[in-house]
Amino acid sequence: MNAEELLNKKGFCILPFVHSCIWQTARAHPCCMNHYVLGELATNSIEEIYSNKNDTLTNFRKPFLTDTLHESCYKCKDIEDHGGNHSYRLESNRKYSHLLKHFDTEEELINNEKIFLWDVRFSNLCNLKCLICQPIDSSRIAEEEQDGGLKNAFTDVDEFINYFEKHIDSVIEMYFAGGEPLLIKDHYKILELLIKYKKFDVNLRYNINATTISLGNKNVVDLWKQFKNVRISVSIDAGWEQFEYIRYGANWQEAINNLKYIRTHAPNVQILLGVVITILSLFYTKDLYNFLINEDIISTGSMHLMQVYGKDYYRPSNLTEDLKEKALKYYADWGQELQDKKDANSLINDIRLFQTLIKVPASAELLNKLKVRTEHKDQIRKTDFYKTFPILKDLFNNV
Repeated sequence: MNAEELLNKKGFCILPFVHSCIWQTARAHPCCMNHYVLGELATNSIEEIYSNKNDTLTNFRKPFLTDTLHESCYKCKDIEDHGGNHSYRLESNRKYSHLLKHFDTEEELINNEKIFLWDVRFSNLCNLKCLICQPIDSSRIAEEEQDGGLKNAFTDVDEFINYFEKHIDSVIEMYFAGGEPLLIKDHYKILELLIKYKKFDVNLRYNINATTISLGNKNVVDLWKQFKNVRISVSIDAGWEQFEYIRYGANWQEAINNLKYIRTHAPNVQILLGVVITILSLFYTKDLYNFLINEDIISTGSMHLMQVYGKDYYRPSNLTEDLKEKALKYYADWGQELQDKKDANSLINDIRLFQTLIKVPASAELLNKLKVRTEHKDQIRKTDFYKTFPILKDLFNNV
């Protein structure tokens, strides 16, 4: 098997072969960007889903070896088609290419049962009602939208814990999301297992909202300090009152205090900003970035700009033409400011990608949908869009 040749194919992604992604829906997926169902935990055990006897899994894997992206991989394809070189597929191929050394043949790769990378979302338990999230992402949104409230991935979480412990030797990376993973007790069980087996070299990755760093008597920072590599992607898209509007239920100062605590007490933790670029956050990202740099909370380039999915009415392409011009200048100026900064190349590439995405033709239908949704949320949450985002005060004038 020629690993280098595989990695250079536009249709190859390493994740379906070495990665497990368990969602709050009790379904297993190829990755967090792809919702193709490899198995249902309601009807199959975790062991059955990741067995080479699961034809759904092995048949999904096979086309990648013939340079054919599955149709469900459209999110990465969308980014790459617009010139982005930091899609999840490309990043994963670069980051985890070394795992291919475990396989001598393509047949071994197709039939692999070892999971090296885990993405576990035990539940949608969350303390926030972020505008860009779905009920599956937050129990509070699910309650507000009368969509079932709390959702759990496992009816018997001990079955998963036992399976994980049985295969713990293969684990090189854990990724936790939610809901808010730092509020989910089962996440702490995994950390304690890794510590029990002295797996301190396992990479820990998180998507957190920074509003909490503990659960009961467990302070996650005390656990993180025992691991060599911890990276947290913090869901902050803007600062100050804009943050509290977008990430409804959050407190800006509380989030900043928690990040400062992490920076002070766990210097091994890398803090990255995972910023979802929407019409709301678009004009506030540079100020947020500069503030966090000046406060020594993040390092140069430690911000990743992401496209919003599932709620396309928030995409900046739906701005009016005059606001698009302002946005393009805003990002052009920011990109120029970063040109001579060490380690800023990835962020500069993200900025260039969004300059392209902003130019996508607007949809009057989606802008109208955004107006209706915004007015509805303001009414039930007692918030004020126009006061919070004065630069967007004329956004809905012609809707």
